[in-house]
Amino acid sequence: MRSIDNSPNLFTIADLSRVWVLCDVYAYQLPQVRLGDFADVRLNAYPDRVLRGRVSNIARVLDATTRTAKARLELDNSSRLMRVGMFATATFRSESPESRAVVPATAILRLHDKDWVFRPAGGRRFQQLEIQAGA
Repeated sequence: MRSIDNSPNLFTIADLSRVWVLCDVYAYQLPQVRLGDFADVRLNAYPDRVLRGRVSNIARVLDATTRTAKARLELDNSSRLMRVGMFATATFRSESPESRAVVPATAILRLHDKDWVFRPAGGRRFQQLEIQAGA
């Protein structure tokens, strides 16, 4: 039996009190995303609301066209705010500490498409170091 619009199922029964959000994670970002990490999720429909989800799965295969892997977030939806097919943006929050050197943006010199800083090398000398600037 088929419905009026010719879809194979007349209805679907689902418990939407917990939902999955599937995220595309670029290959270069995969080392920073781990199982159990949290993510802040903002729905396009409700941009001022931040929901919290936990990474429950990371696909082992990359999509050949987008070079991304699917990361699955599990979220509580007891408020029934999220609906099937909504678009969202997720910001991943790692639980593991990461050390970084921090310098003011004004200390970075951009030359020949590279970022450089200078550190004291003793006396009146300085050493030029290439860096990878972050956010």
